[in-house]
Amino acid sequence: KHSHRLHRLHRKLIRKICEINAKSVKKNTESISVICEICGKIKMKTITDIQNEIIENFELFDGDMESILFYLMDLGKKLPAMPEVHKTEDYLVKGCQSKVWLFPTFVDGKVCLEADSNTEITKGLVYLLVTIWGNQTPNDILNSELFFIEKIGMSHMIGSQRSNGFVSMIKQIKLYALAYKSTNN
Repeated sequence: KHSHRLHRLHRKLIRKICEINAKSVKKNTESISVICEICGKIKMKTITDIQNEIIENFELFDGDMESILFYLMDLGKKLPAMPEVHKTEDYLVKGCQSKVWLFPTFVDGKVCLEADSNTEITKGLVYLLVTIWGNQTPNDILNSELFFIEKIGMSHMIGSQRSNGFVSMIKQIKLYALAYKSTNN
């Protein structure tokens, strides 16, 4: 019990620090690493762990759609600025009503993702995917199921056009993972 309570306290502390320093995903990652080093627990979060945290965060809104949409927009603001040179037709996600760019790189066996969008809510949606699948292995991405979508009631939050675009983002990230897996085996 004590270990579980310590782990929850550790997660709350990390969240608080990330809220204070939330200028970019890079800074959040650096803050988490520093705290993990202090506690002696350097550990990558699994895709399941990240999705569970997202679910916990959305549950705090108790179904208040207006607050959830504002929260999604705030999440989008956490995306680091994407260099204009990456905002090309090659990285534009097809099938999205809004413009969404996903720029992948492959570093140390992991898929890293930069993303941006021209609309705030869509930017928040792509932020969720980058948070879940960024810095994960191609196999982990390809073998994962996104259960958070149903658990947070996303179909009630976004319309069918945005939902189709979200599916397109998911497919694009999985294609990048498949491409990196194919070329690095």
